Amino acid sequence: VMVSAEGLMDFAMPLDLWRSSEGSFRIFRKDLIVWLVGFVCTILAGALYGIILSVLVAVAQVVADASTPHAVTLGAVPHLEGQWHDVKRWSEARTVPGVLVFEFRGPLVFASAEWFRDEVERMRLAEGRTGSIRYVILGMGPVPVIDYSAIAMLQSILTEWKKKGIHCIVAEANYSVLELLHEKLGDQLEQFEQGSQGVLSIERAVSLATGHATRSLLASKPVGTCEF
Repeated sequence: VMVSAEGLMDFAMPLDLWRSSEGSFRIFRKDLIVWLVGFVCTILAGALYGIILSVLVAVAQVVADASTPHAVTLGAVPHLEGQWHDVKRWSEARTVPGVLVFEFRGPLVFASAEWFRDEVERMRLAEGRTGSIRYVILGMGPVPVIDYSAIAMLQSILTEWKKKGIHCIVAEANYSVLELLHEKLGDQLEQFEQGSQGVLSIERAVSLATGHATRSLLASKPVGTCEF
């Protein structure tokens, strides 16, 4: 216990975490919170309780991260052919008229299924303010696993989209995720009607959705627009 608690007296580490938590390194704020909780609890209740509470806080953070993974709208970067990036982090990234490219960056399971639904609907409605969204491209590359709770959620949302005339294409999914989606949702996803060659890239999925090369679609559009 004393060896584990020794790091709590290393004041250089929290100072470094504080500096690193500014700007683009906000992830270090979570580490700083764990250190502060452990330090304060150790002072007030002893080293053993400080370590236990720090572990519990760290586990709670992991659970929270698993249930609310990062989700972003992707846009094409004109000077980087075939590359799609978060439109909030890349000012030059451009969305495509009538198409939402949504990327979910975490496991799609029971804990995160409703979060996925909320985020994709929020982004669809936000993009739809400047034009009608006819295709949603689900970038599944960062999704390592999907379970049956998530499949049920996807079935529900795809049914709703179909009533609104919105089509869905899955892009960049790994083999196990793609196999399960194909088995359970193949008749609801445009990918399996038009993209039988295998895993689609986001670039290819957008081309299938629009019938045009992405580069030509973006040629006359200003940065950050989504017009239809």
